[in-house]
Amino acid sequence: MLAGFAKAIRLAERYVYIEDRGLAPTMPDELVDALRAALPRVQAVVIVTQRDWAKRHSWLSDLLLQCAGSTLAQLQSEHPQKLRLYTRADGAYMHSKLLLVDDEYMAVGSANFDTPSLTFQGEFSAAVTDDESVANADGVQVGAAVLATRLAVWSDQLGRSVEWLRASPLTAALAAFEAADARVRPLQAPAPSPLCRKAAADVFRSLEGRCRDGPDEAPDVDGKGIGTAVLKSSK
Repeated sequence: MLAGFAKAIRLAERYVYIEDRGLAPTMPDELVDALRAALPRVQAVVIVTQRDWAKRHSWLSDLLLQCAGSTLAQLQSEHPQKLRLYTRADGAYMHSKLLLVDDEYMAVGSANFDTPSLTFQGEFSAAVTDDESVANADGVQVGAAVLATRLAVWSDQLGRSVEWLRASPLTAALAAFEAADARVRPLQAPAPSPLCRKAAADVFRSLEGRCRDGPDEAPDVDGKGIGTAVLKSSK
């Protein structure tokens, strides 16, 4: 999964969209590097998360959330107009883990975009590409199923109709994330802190053994504790 996610992001040409409930306390270096490689080229990287760094939780949760924001804040400082962070403004609970790239690639499953989920916890993700192509509003040939998914997801996040999004170029759709009537609001990441990122990594390393040996461990699908299904959608 990690290699597939990183490759898809690194090859992005137009946009990257990520939904993740808690965000990545220790986002793997492979994903950070892939985002850094894609950001100069794409129109935007949009990340929507359930959790808000401004709200207080447990001390450990606060530490990990701070580290998640720290990682992304570093990228945001490098590309302030392109890396866009949001949380739900209406209190809706979001538990999805979704990656969309260029209306051509989609991955959805149980894995958060963090080191535990993508390295040692038992997780499952379906990566979807599409044999059927359609033209999006920018006139680019893209995957029909992936485009339909983006339109449905962004319709929910933005409070706009699928029809409006289908007719809107990507620039207009991205601008709608900043609109006052959107169901998301901008999220401010904390200041970058390499020390915070290291502390979170140490916490997860200390938990790794217990996660592997715990009674609720998922089936070891591919010998590494990670199951991945690659699906091709066609009409």
